[in-house]
Amino acid sequence: MEYPRLRFWHTRPGRVLVALASAGLISACQGQPPEPPRSDGPRPSWQVQTLADPGLPQRTEPELARCAAALGLAPERNALADPTNFGERQSADVFGRAVPAWPALIVLHETVIDEAQTLALFRTPHPNDNDQVSYHLVINPAGDRLRIVPDANRAYGAGMSAFGDFTVRIRPASVGSVNNVALHLGLVSPADGRGDTPGHSGYTDAQYRAAAAQVLLWQARFGIPLSRLTTHAAVDRSHSRYDPRSFRWDQFMAHYRLAAKACGFTAYDTERATY
Repeated sequence: MEYPRLRFWHTRPGRVLVALASAGLISACQGQPPEPPRSDGPRPSWQVQTLADPGLPQRTEPELARCAAALGLAPERNALADPTNFGERQSADVFGRAVPAWPALIVLHETVIDEAQTLALFRTPHPNDNDQVSYHLVINPAGDRLRIVPDANRAYGAGMSAFGDFTVRIRPASVGSVNNVALHLGLVSPADGRGDTPGHSGYTDAQYRAAAAQVLLWQARFGIPLSRLTTHAAVDRSHSRYDPRSFRWDQFMAHYRLAAKACGFTAYDTERATY
């Protein structure tokens, strides 16, 4: 596979965004609000798609707090994005038809740039829809969880995207996106991962441990099966995204299964497709 050329500028966040877009890792992702529903418009050319109910329980906040304590997780650090870089999960398309808007997928990413540049990028106002970008959480090499967008909101992590054949389409002129139902988790790239190579030295054990814990907590809060944990590379339909590079699923799963056992949340490790 050929990878796009990556160029970095370290002077302005806007220029960093250009570099990230060319790398295909952090992407501009359909940030505009929905148009008002119009019942008198032309007949929709697409059907509303849904994901099957996996039948998993949604744990209470006290249960989630006990799980986080059992895993020794430090509290999240607040690092909220500028309001231009996230929005509302949209409950209807332009024809007034209900569309899925409940978190149902977890998408893994990497940042390409360092932690400070990443936070600066998310905090920079981007009034232009094509520049808007965010994840819900970022995990740095020390394993700290940085809160960028509230779970209830729509982060702009994957533009033209689908999970298998499933996507959420809001307006006739737009492509589908999984952002309306996705929770986006970004890993800060190592120093040798800030270029256009197909791989790098990988993520720290602390990042894998924190990522596994966060995935489990999201699954338990929203009833998401493990088969709906995916990557930006897998959901992208622009054929330009390839993150997270050098992700070790074996290392992630070792931490995940220890966490699920410690919390008594093994039911979320479904080991089966749940499209």
